[in-house]
Amino acid sequence: MDSIAVIDSESTSVVGPDISADPDTGIVDGDPSSMAHEAGLTLDQYSLARMCASEEGRGPGAYLLAVAECAVNTAARRKVSVSDLLLKSSRSQGAGKFSQQGLGKWASTSRPATRKSVAAAKAALAGSNFTKGSRDYFSPSGQVVGSKQGVTTIKTSSEKYIQDRKEEDLVWVGDLPGIDPTRLMIFIDKNKISNPEENITRSEGLVFVPSIVAFMFLTGSVIFAMIAGGVKVNL
Repeated sequence: MDSIAVIDSESTSVVGPDISADPDTGIVDGDPSSMAHEAGLTLDQYSLARMCASEEGRGPGAYLLAVAECAVNTAARRKVSVSDLLLKSSRSQGAGKFSQQGLGKWASTSRPATRKSVAAAKAALAGSNFTKGSRDYFSPSGQVVGSKQGVTTIKTSSEKYIQDRKEEDLVWVGDLPGIDPTRLMIFIDKNKISNPEENITRSEGLVFVPSIVAFMFLTGSVIFAMIAGGVKVNL
């Protein structure tokens, strides 16, 4: 059974402490090493499993493995451990803690690890190469966000993200089995593929068009907001 099949065969039952980030602070209340020990995992395994569950926890195994590999490859490039990568923060309140990505983190570790995300983390740490050495990813559909106040925003566009990655010599890796690039785009170093220009052209033709419909109905303290998803447009 290949790695993705193994991941997909697992359940979403929680592994270790069932603790998510506090909605007000964005921080998970718990010591990372102690939580990993309780889960019966190394700190790298547990940190990566939380990241997978937070970033792509509801997706198929291919999505979890892809983001896990990007974290492992980025950590290797920076010559740090995976847990160091995921616990480091540009903001003091998030340093050394599991938290939401908004606290200056490389990725979110806000949600509990699951059996499925643990399988993805273990596969990536064992050297799986599903993404061919990729080290960054972008979730177009995840860019439409709503605040606690009900205000909907778009963090960035697919076009801008692709352009920013080009400036870092990162390009879309191309088609990967089981992954829709309008939902999850994986980026690889330009010099690791034979046809980077073709991949750049193709990725620029995949445009995620966010269609946001926000209806707010105010009756006393009641606010209703609805956010629609997006559609893939081939240019």
